[in-house]
This record gives sequence, C-alpha cells and structure tokens, in this order.
Amino acid sequence: MKFFRYLALSLMLPLFASAASDDAASRFYFAIGGGPAWGGPGDRAHEAIGGAFGLHFGYGWMFNNYLGLRPYVNIDGRAGITGISANGIDQNQGNTNARVFGSASLGFNVDMLANFYVNESRTFHAGGILGVGVGGGYGGFAAAESDGAAQRANAEGSYGTFGHFHLNVGLKATWNRKHGLEVLARIPLAAWGSGERVQGNLDSAGNSQSSYSNNRPYSNGTAIFVMYAYSI
Repeated sequence: MKFFRYLALSLMLPLFASAASDDAASRFYFAIGGGPAWGGPGDRAHEAIGGAFGLHFGYGWMFNNYLGLRPYVNIDGRAGITGISANGIDQNQGNTNARVFGSASLGFNVDMLANFYVNESRTFHAGGILGVGVGGGYGGFAAAESDGAAQRANAEGSYGTFGHFHLNVGLKATWNRKHGLEVLARIPLAAWGSGERVQGNLDSAGNSQSSYSNNRPYSNGTAIFVMYAYSI
C-alpha cells in the first residue's frame, strides 16, 4: 500500500507544481471569428453552403501547462445561398435551382484543452480542442427548382425554432498568454424543434398546389470557425 501511495504522490506533485506556474491560471475568454457553414441536416438544406459568424464569452482554467477546461457561451449567425443556375436560350427554356438558409442561435459549451507543444519560455502553446455543447435558435431554409421547357416549378422549405447537441473539435495556438488563434468545427450530433414545413408546385397549366406539415424544421449544420481569441 505504501508503494502505491508514494507512486500516486510522485505523479501528483508535478501536476500541482506546474499548476503553480503563470500559465496555469484562470482567465476570462473572448473570441470572434467566422468561416464556412452548411445548411442543417435533413430535408435539402444540407445542399446549401454559406458563411457563419460567431462570438464566444467564457472562462478558462489551465490546470497545468498542458491540460485545461473552458466553459463558454457561443452566439452564432449563419446564412447561405447556393446551387443557383440558369441554363437555356431564353427564360422559357431555362432551368433554375436555388438553396437558401439562415439562422441565429445561442449555445453553452464545455471544451477540454490539451497542449501538445509548449516552448521553453512558456509564451507559446499549441494544442487541440475537444468539447460538447447544447444550443438553440430560430432558422429556416428554402429550396426551389423550375423547368422552363416543361413550364413546371416546385419549392419546399421549413422554418421555426430548433435545438441541438453538438461536438466541438479543433486546433489552437496561444502566444504571450493572452492572444490566440483557433480553428474550430462545430458539428451537430442531434437536433429537435418545432415549426412548419411548406411544399408547393406549379404545373404547366398554371395550377398550384401547396401543403403544410409540422415536421421538424431546419436546424444548424456543420460550421468551421477561424477565431481570434483574447484572454484577460
């Protein structure tokens, strides 16, 4: 038993000793950035690609020079339009396709921080980020297609409030103990919500039909953020 006590003590002492360093501190954390984003899962929103803008506010603890924990709040705004095409000699013969999405959301996250490189002066750290979060917001998407030759068109979309669990994974670099650069992917794991789904079509005779349902509405898809971080 004494052997295991000594072994545990010998493993823990370096941890506490490094936790007493200037780098092993608790700091207020703020980050701002953006990057590419994809429409939400399901339906056809995932066919749209756009952009995301994000803000992070939180607090970080470095237990030592290599391991830390960071709870924070994220505020995201996303929008995109893609797949637009028009082919044909004139409008009556052309085909048009479009995918559009947009959302605003708020979330809470907890990330583990792991440094795999620390320089001798401990003024530069490089490492990885792995965490989970939960969030929600309001958003929607629309998809439209038309066939000019057949003079037919159809459209579908959904909108409403949504929530989701998501995974955070990325890389980070910190210098001078205050400034940082992060590349962070936010990937949805599960989603839920309430809202309305709309479908409609127009045939060559000019007759239109539409339907409504309460299927799960749009929710955020994957986004990759390149962020500048500052710690106080």
